[in-house]
Amino acid sequence: MAKMVSAEGGRFKITRGGATLIAFDEALEAVEVPGEVAGAPVNRIGPKAFAGHAALGEVILPESVTEIGRAAFADCKSLTEIRLPYGLKRIEDRCFAGCAALSVIYYFSMTGISAVMKSDPTLREDVLPAFIEHIGEAAFADCRSLTSVMIPYQVLTVPARAFEGCESLETVSLHKRITRVAPHAFAGCTRLRELRLPSRCKKIGRNAFAPDTVLVCDEESAALGYAQKTAQRHRVAEPVPVELSSQMIPRRSGEDHVPFYDESVLRRAIDSYEIRHPSYELVNRQQRQLPEATPARFEFDDGVYRGEAKTPGRARIMMVADIMARRRQQNAAAGPEGFGFGFNRVRSLLQECDFAIGNLESTVSPSAPFNSERSHVNARPHLNAPPEFLAAVRGAGFDAVVNAQNHIYDSGTRGLFETLDYQNRFQLMHTGAFASPNDQPYLLVDIGGIRIGVVAFLDGARQPMKRANFTPHGLDTLFPTFARQGVNEHIDAARAAGAEFIIAYAHWGKEYTTDLSPRQRQYAQMLADAGADYIVGAHSHCIQPFTLLKAAGGRTVPCLYSGGNFLCDMNIKPPITRDTLILDLQLERAPDGRVRIASNTYHPCRILEVRRQGRSHYAVFPTNAEVKSESFRKALREARPRIVEAVGDGIEPAH
Repeated sequence: MAKMVSAEGGRFKITRGGATLIAFDEALEAVEVPGEVAGAPVNRIGPKAFAGHAALGEVILPESVTEIGRAAFADCKSLTEIRLPYGLKRIEDRCFAGCAALSVIYYFSMTGISAVMKSDPTLREDVLPAFIEHIGEAAFADCRSLTSVMIPYQVLTVPARAFEGCESLETVSLHKRITRVAPHAFAGCTRLRELRLPSRCKKIGRNAFAPDTVLVCDEESAALGYAQKTAQRHRVAEPVPVELSSQMIPRRSGEDHVPFYDESVLRRAIDSYEIRHPSYELVNRQQRQLPEATPARFEFDDGVYRGEAKTPGRARIMMVADIMARRRQQNAAAGPEGFGFGFNRVRSLLQECDFAIGNLESTVSPSAPFNSERSHVNARPHLNAPPEFLAAVRGAGFDAVVNAQNHIYDSGTRGLFETLDYQNRFQLMHTGAFASPNDQPYLLVDIGGIRIGVVAFLDGARQPMKRANFTPHGLDTLFPTFARQGVNEHIDAARAAGAEFIIAYAHWGKEYTTDLSPRQRQYAQMLADAGADYIVGAHSHCIQPFTLLKAAGGRTVPCLYSGGNFLCDMNIKPPITRDTLILDLQLERAPDGRVRIASNTYHPCRILEVRRQGRSHYAVFPTNAEVKSESFRKALREARPRIVEAVGDGIEPAH
């Protein structure tokens, strides 16, 4: 039976079935509530459990608590700091009302997957727990020392008087799902200078804001109508310049990189695309010397990247799935030994082709924490790599990267712009994320006269918390998701621009399993019917089967549901998260003039952990690579049949 923290006669206690199990002295200055007593979890803090305890300055609640009752900590005048549980769902009316000294509210993120997730004290978040579903009326009224608040993404209404009288409150982060701001919600918040309101917010109560708070509203939104009707100070979010384009332009030798945006354009983009920034402070990094960019192999002319074919009449394309740079990889690359990022053993193979492309499972944003510095942000993995990683990707032989993946949201609008600009700086063509409606929604590559289009899409059901940081316009503009109209439009646009063969990258499915979901199969058929000629999947972090789809009109469309992690330090679900491959596709022009598949194969590969001077270094090896270590030879021998079995019979390995 569950237990509840309650109050009686000025004392607070833990009860079960009406019996007192533990009682606490009312003079305590700090308390850590136990998570379990007599074999049952403490999962609720009852009404007025700690209310009015004048000496109480610090509280730590256990991870078992999911609800904090009405006025549970009301008028705890000395309470300055409270640790809330990761899984907290409800904060009831007046829960912290009158806690005038309360300035620090925090929780610890959890790590791991499924049943093995656990709280990690190194992953402290100084915001409300991410999965709260309900905040009651006046819950934080008169918390006069509170300076910032981030409304959890499942809370759809800011209730009446929720933050009334929070006179030190300077920053409030709403999200796109907010539908209502109730009366007096932020009344008396005199230091709250500006507040971004989402277009979905249709109801705003009287006196919801202090008179001097400037509301940032979308054009023709209910929020704008409210501001105009009540004479509330306001401004309309600025649109991005219509000519803005993040297109990578190959540079000639000696030419300097010119960013595609400046701070003024970025400010307008944030205004237009973003409701709130992720829950980290911007990082101010010192300028550092970056590697020289490996020159692009392609010229750019009128929307088309043009390159030479190594074999006349053929276009040879190599494709991989998730290219990652997580904590241990970043630490090894940044060490004094300079281990690099682990592409050395596949570089010569990749450089045999005419065009190499992979899914970049990361942002590259120096203004955000790197994964080696902060692995989670607001309870979710935060994949962000240093710019040197892109230099290594290009140096390995990749010509282009795909950004349509679920971590492209991680660093907000600023991080997305930085990512695209660093890809330009290091001469990587890109698609799958865009800076404005002016960006073409496909990549168009001409190899010896064979013109190839690349489109990319991600599952919009992934990362709802991070998606809630963006405006609807931002989501529609920046990120191509699996919506039938959008899929058709992008593929049709590539065809209209001259694409003769279309490769579609797809970020989809469940993680750490070779099983295909019905949603994956549905999206694969959508891509095939829309006109894709070859489908390459990613996201599962393991290889999933290759198959041949029957498309509308009778076409046969090859589909690899996932190529697995191409490079990663992942230790979850071994060995499948270290098995990988390189697709090797050759196209030719048929006698009737159409472009067709001449050969279709793959190179089995394996990610190996190399220990050097106490550091783990991760590198990808073809399974036929010659290595000195017997343990490495054994790992490569064992990987090959496992990869062949995972891929299936529809395509043969190259060696």
